[in-house]
Amino acid sequence: MKRRQRNRALKRKRVNLNDLDPKIAAGITVGATAKEAHREFPTQPVTSGVDAQAILAAEPQRVNRVPVVTAVLKDSLDSVWMDEPTGRVQRDAVIMVNPEVREAMAKGWICLRCWEPQDEAFPPPERAQHLEGCTYPISERQAIDVRIEFRGNEHLGPNAGISVYLEEQEERHKRARELAGWKT
Repeated sequence: MKRRQRNRALKRKRVNLNDLDPKIAAGITVGATAKEAHREFPTQPVTSGVDAQAILAAEPQRVNRVPVVTAVLKDSLDSVWMDEPTGRVQRDAVIMVNPEVREAMAKGWICLRCWEPQDEAFPPPERAQHLEGCTYPISERQAIDVRIEFRGNEHLGPNAGISVYLEEQEERHKRARELAGWKT
């Protein structure tokens, strides 16, 4: 994206600092380069891996039978894209969840997109409880999306397509046939 186009996009999406919380407005850098912004507002220290593991290993709180989502976020170095309006380079985050939370998502008790607990497993759309703006069809898609988007207890997000899942399944079936002594 050319500089002139980026500046036009920024003018269209101008943020009124008076409409923001004072702490948020204090952190916005208008017209600064990324290096200048980082120098003025350095990032917070990263939680060590030991603390992250302790958070994930702890017994989660529950709402009725459903565990409350406990997660640790880390940068994903695999997925980078450019934000169209601002021209900024963005990275995905990998969301590491507690094993019980992952199991509740796999069983349809927590929405995969808004992480809202449900009153029943895989509720139909008319009975699903979502945060405002979330219309994810839990009963139709969540069972397969959890298998596609999770690697262990790490939620990678919807960046992997169904073809990745199907390839993995084929590889598993092939290994199982070889272990059973079947000819492929």
